[in-house]
Amino acid sequence: MIFECNINTNLEINNLMDLHKLRSFIDNGRKVNYSRLAREFDVDRRTIKKYCLGFYKKDLDILK
Repeated sequence: MIFECNINTNLEINNLMDLHKLRSFIDNGRKVNYSRLAREFDVDRRTIKKYCLGFYKKDLDILK
């Protein structure tokens, strides 16, 4: 059985909070180059992975 799938998806990732958009790729078995993204955002690759998997920074202004 052969499945052929052509999916054209344009994602724009401008900051760390946009990395959650890559979660669907990760869940479908696609690989994300965390090292390349880390170089582009000038952060550690483990931080990139954490944000890709759904981490978000809590807004501290709400607590005031």
